[in-house]
Amino acid sequence: MVLKAFREGGVRLDGAEAELHDGLDSLDGLDSLNLDSLDADALIALADRIGAATARVEAARASRRTEDFLCPITCEVMSDPVILSDGHTYERAAIEMWLARNATSPKTGLPLAHKHLTPNIALRNTIAAYRAS
Repeated sequence: MVLKAFREGGVRLDGAEAELHDGLDSLDGLDSLNLDSLDADALIALADRIGAATARVEAARASRRTEDFLCPITCEVMSDPVILSDGHTYERAAIEMWLARNATSPKTGLPLAHKHLTPNIALRNTIAAYRAS
């Protein structure tokens, strides 16, 4: 039931979705639970289940965030992300090497409108903040 509610609400985490499903599946059945009928031990066990599921969901979310930090060419966390005319973000050094030999997008294979690189300052700052935390 919990998982169904999240799906209907449009929650999606792409590659981390399996971990999210595992965390939410462990909470199924709680929607119809009468908390007033539980003794102290049952409430503690329930709190433990909720805590474990919450940790799994947070881990899935963290995994998703770090996936966005990876350069599609190097598959490593970017330190100098730039946006290419294809709309995708790459590590500057990697895309410069690609552009020295190609006039197409490394993601789509389509011809590029131009080879100008725009710094992705927002992503660079987000990565820096994530590393600092």
